[in-house]
Formats: sequence, structure tokens, C-alpha cells
Amino acid sequence: TLPTKKNGTHTSSSPVLFLDLFNCDSVKPPKPPRCFSDMKQIYQPEFVLSHFIHYSIITRDIARLYQPDDPHWNRKPSLKEKGLTFLNEFSEGTLLHARSILPHETIHWQTACATDSKDKCPVGIPCPHSTTYKDSLLDKNKFVDQTTGNYCNCWPNRHIQEYWLPKLKSVLAELDRDHDLTRK
Repeated sequence: TLPTKKNGTHTSSSPVLFLDLFNCDSVKPPKPPRCFSDMKQIYQPEFVLSHFIHYSIITRDIARLYQPDDPHWNRKPSLKEKGLTFLNEFSEGTLLHARSILPHETIHWQTACATDSKDKCPVGIPCPHSTTYKDSLLDKNKFVDQTTGNYCNCWPNRHIQEYWLPKLKSVLAELDRDHDLTRK
């Protein structure tokens, strides 16, 4: 279970890396087609005219002006446009969406984070990778860890867990050692 304070808010009792704490995605990879907008993309720099975090990118393809007499003009951007590549989320790119949650937002997490709860669970409770994912159950609080019978609602990204976190922890430990040496 998650650590709690007297008022029921969710807290962490020990220092944890942000990457470690928030490495839990509500949609188990590989992402279903409805998550097209979440797919990782790489663009050639000259193809991207503007980009806003959490908003659509503006590319040459999208920015073309409407020409009423042009039979080739299409409102929808072409996925075959030169300059755009979608990445394989297992072997080519890792993107973690993370945000902070304030303690008052987690006051009722114990009742919200339960199988069949009508409330949305405000925290991620990791499912083992063996837990079956069904897209239709995502918003219904129906996921259960088959080994323990406990509620769960997200899947840790294995690439972050097994590749990026060890690298990050190693670099941070080295920085700590260097910092300790400079203080002596």
C-alpha cells in the first residue's frame, strides 16, 4: 500500500527520483490506435515551423495555405510527408508524461483507487507487466493484479525501468561522490 498521512493524503516517506515515481503509464504498451496523438515522432528541423508543449506542432504540411482551385490540397496532413517519422516505442524512443500532484488532490485516494470505484484514482498504482490490458476498461477502475488481487491502474515503462533509471542513478551517484570530494 501507499504511505499516507493522518488526513489521508498520499505522501512519499523517502526521497525518490521523479523519473522513478512517475514511471507509470495508464495505457500499457504498445499503445492502441486511439493513442495516435501520443506516438513519439521525430521531425527534420526544417519541417517543423513551430512547436508548443502539449499542443500540435506546426509543420510545413499543416501550414500550407488553402487553395480553393488546387485539387491536391487536403485539409488533413499527410503521414507520408517527408520529414516525419514515427518511432517504435520499445526500441527507438521513450517519452514519459509526468506531472506533480498536490497533497490535497490525493485526500480520498484510498476509496478512489479501488476496483469498481466511481471516482478517478489520482495516483498511479503499478500493475505487473503480466496484467492484461483492455482499452475498454481504462476509465472503469477494473484492472486487478492477478497475483495479489489488488487494484492497479498503470504499467511501468520497462525501458525506463531497466535502461534509463540505472543510468540516471549511476550519474547522480557519481555527482554525489564528486560533490563530497569537493567539500572536503
